[in-house]
Amino acid sequence: MQSSDEATRQQAEVELNKRVEKLLNSGVTIHTALDTKLQNQSKTAIQSKIGVNDIEGAIVVIQHHTHELVSLIGGKDYKKNSFNRAYQSYRQPGSAIKPLLDYAPYIEETNADITQLVSGASYCSNSYCPKNYSGESYGMVTLKGAFAQSYNTPAIRIFEKTGIGALSISIHSTLNRCLSKNITSARLLAVLNLE
Repeated sequence: MQSSDEATRQQAEVELNKRVEKLLNSGVTIHTALDTKLQNQSKTAIQSKIGVNDIEGAIVVIQHHTHELVSLIGGKDYKKNSFNRAYQSYRQPGSAIKPLLDYAPYIEETNADITQLVSGASYCSNSYCPKNYSGESYGMVTLKGAFAQSYNTPAIRIFEKTGIGALSISIHSTLNRCLSKNITSARLLAVLNLE
């Protein structure tokens, strides 16, 4: 259906509709965890937050208690562009990696309390000078605040204290503990009470 030829797309759509109709008439029952209310909310959110410009986005919602996929939005308008960003695109994890890369190893290794202060001020090492998303400098902030606001400079500072070696140890330790206690949600989110 991604052909530039309109006649080819129409023929493919007719063929697809025939196959879907045949499948539905065969008596097959399709079970899904899709939450239609949440799916509609996700669709509305993507359309209202991104607006009418050329920016695109995706939403993937997994119910963490059941591990079921309950909502999947791959873009603003599937009819306009059938590329589904929710499962076809490859992107850097961005701030989603911070709990695993920065906070979990730091808390695991240092037994830090979520009220511990860390600098949210500007950061520069050699020519690497990342900024907080807002471009602001925040001074001293709690681990909980830095995590909740997804500040970059505190995350870099705590990562420097534990390093990459602590990452694999922390992930292995946390996974073992979660499995042994049948914990289904991430330890860090429970620790920070942000679920």
